[in-house]
Amino acid sequence: MNADNRTFDVNGQALIELKQCLNLVLLLRNSGAFKAYRIHDEYGLMLYEYVPSGRNDIIPFIGPQGYEATGQSVFDWLKSLKEEAFGKPGTHDGDNSRGWRAYTDMWGQIPSDHHAVIAIKPQWLWLGK
Repeated sequence: MNADNRTFDVNGQALIELKQCLNLVLLLRNSGAFKAYRIHDEYGLMLYEYVPSGRNDIIPFIGPQGYEATGQSVFDWLKSLKEEAFGKPGTHDGDNSRGWRAYTDMWGQIPSDHHAVIAIKPQWLWLGK
């Protein structure tokens, strides 16, 4: 059974973590590939299993991409971002490091776009002493 409200809220730093997160998204959705993406200022890079008709803001991949290729593409995008894209680092008794957050809302969607299956955005990770 494929539930309508599968939710994600995972953060990490490594490429392998991101790839495995995307692998889980595809497994739980009974899907083999991501087919398109969109970059949103607030929600980050959104991934799609199909391109909804009439949507010119969604960019199709050259062909369907599995979690390995998609993970690498998203990771490269994250590495290309300037520090400002991560927002203000948290203040705590430790250090901050660049990372990512892969998420959906409580309905298993991305705010403002119910066609996207997951969004990934830059996030500061906290490193303790």
